[in-house]
Amino acid sequence: MRYILLLIYFFLVSAAADAGILEDPVVRIMPGVSIGYTFGHGMNAGIELGVSFMDYKIGQVSSYAGIDLSYAVFTHARKLYKNGYYRVFTFNFINVINEQGIVKLGMAKTKLKWGVGNVNKSFSDGWGFNVDAAFKPFLYSPSLGFRFFKINNVCMGIGATNPKFLYLGYMAPFNLTENIAGKN
Repeated sequence: MRYILLLIYFFLVSAAADAGILEDPVVRIMPGVSIGYTFGHGMNAGIELGVSFMDYKIGQVSSYAGIDLSYAVFTHARKLYKNGYYRVFTFNFINVINEQGIVKLGMAKTKLKWGVGNVNKSFSDGWGFNVDAAFKPFLYSPSLGFRFFKINNVCMGIGATNPKFLYLGYMAPFNLTENIAGKN
C-alpha cells in the first residue's frame, strides 16, 4: 500500500512540474497542534510537524505540499483497559495546504500501554490508512478538521469501529530557505 501511495505522490509532483504550476522551491517547516473529540471515545490532542518542498498556485491562492508526521493521544471509555489513552503515530505521504484548507493522506499506527504500571504495550497490526481534511474559515485562523484512520487490530479495546476525530488545529509555516531564483 505504501508503495502505491509513493507512486501516486511522485506522479502528482511530476504532473505539476510538467503543467508549469510549480513555483521556485521554498522549504517550509509547519509545526502544529490540535485538540478535539473522538466520536464514541472522548477527547483527543495532537502535535504534528510538516515539511513542504513544493510551492504552487491554485487560481490566485498560494499553496504548498510535502510530508507530515503526527502524534496524537485519545481517550476511551476505560471499560477494558484502565489506562484509557491510545497513541496514534501517523506518516502522511501527501500533505497539501493552502489558505483555505488542508488535505493529508497517509498511514497510521496505534499503541496502547496497559497493565500494572503500564508495562505492557500493544501495537496495531501493521499500518492502517489515514485520511485528514480540514478547512480554514478565515486567513490565518485555526482549521476545523475531520480525521479518519483504519486500525488493523480491533482487539485493542477500541471496538470494531475505526476512530474518527473532529478537531480544531493550527499550523504555522516557517520558511527554511528563501526563494533564491527571484533574488538574482
